[in-house]
Amino acid sequence: MKVIVVQRGARHRYAVPRLLYQAGCLEALYTDSNGSYGIGKLLGSFPLQYLPDSARRLRQRQIADLPREMVRYTDTLSILGPIARRLSNSRFDFDSRHDRIFSRAIRRWGFGQASMVYSMFGEGWSFIEEAKKRGLKIALDMFVNPITHRILDQERKAFPDWEAQDESGYEALEEDLNRRISVADLLLCPADAVADGLKYYSSFSEEKVRVVPYGFAGDIEPQGPRVAERRILFGGAASLRKGIHYLARAAEILSTQHPGYEFRVAGPVTETVRNKPECRSLTFLGSRARADFLAELDAADLFVLPTLAEGSATVIYEALACGVPVVTTRSAGSVVTDGVEGLIVPERDASALADAIAKITSQRDIRGRMSASAIQTAKQFSEAKWGERLVEALQSVGEPV
Repeated sequence: MKVIVVQRGARHRYAVPRLLYQAGCLEALYTDSNGSYGIGKLLGSFPLQYLPDSARRLRQRQIADLPREMVRYTDTLSILGPIARRLSNSRFDFDSRHDRIFSRAIRRWGFGQASMVYSMFGEGWSFIEEAKKRGLKIALDMFVNPITHRILDQERKAFPDWEAQDESGYEALEEDLNRRISVADLLLCPADAVADGLKYYSSFSEEKVRVVPYGFAGDIEPQGPRVAERRILFGGAASLRKGIHYLARAAEILSTQHPGYEFRVAGPVTETVRNKPECRSLTFLGSRARADFLAELDAADLFVLPTLAEGSATVIYEALACGVPVVTTRSAGSVVTDGVEGLIVPERDASALADAIAKITSQRDIRGRMSASAIQTAKQFSEAKWGERLVEALQSVGEPV
């Protein structure tokens, strides 16, 4: 089995092609601009303080531990992407234009000795269609719940002054997703919640689904007694999808009842959300480099992610590896077992979220047991373990390695 990984951006920090290479079954990585080659590498010669945020993010897309001859990239999206954005009338329209540009670029590279194409949610669609015609197997990484747009639409209507509403509708998006699901031979889901979302689509087939939890880089070690009691950390975009508005309400409840709590939000935030009166109990740190975020985790008493839709949030794996108990929802797609490494609360329930935070932070023996369990659980979700699960799933429809 030889696999071409089609991937825009640095999702999973390029872990999938790296894991397949280590297993001896990578044909090539087909990707876009990154910090290791082309435009991204050129940006490395400029001081960071002179670069816009987009250029800084591009520099951070480092492709490590892959032979240069297995990496094929195109800078076309970086050049034409801004034009495509100006011509687009919706997010779906932009994504479609973006993918057509990407597909045209990668089709010229061909298929080599590959017997399978592994794509993030169907990226490189026209390339995938051609691969299917040639008899290659198609594996799609369903890295987010495929009904996220419906969940988010409902939430934006309930909280209309937090985020802009997408008025374009989602009929075309769902038709497109249905087509991709029908073409796939394998649908890789990081959690049951994602597999449940697939059932909405008429082309869904249970036989295609494999639930394969992700892993994380094995470069995290708990740092010991640095924990600041009642310091609560949220990691990710401060958005409705991530449940920032429910954390804000829970923070208000706890700050009123139990002074001494500190709620820190590490991730991008809009000025609209930052300036919301409801968020006055939250401290927004903005986007953090990974090393800085891990330092925040080391000092956190508890990690909280009241999300409404994910695939399987990587930040939770990292929290567990740091020995930080987690309060989250089933929608996070996490590997947290309720009452073991943390607590699972219902989505959209700020009171339950506040109660869970109070329970763990006020009962230090419970917090200690959960911390120890978190570290043990994290060991089962290293990148190496993920690689084993991934290759086994691919072999279920492909040739043996």
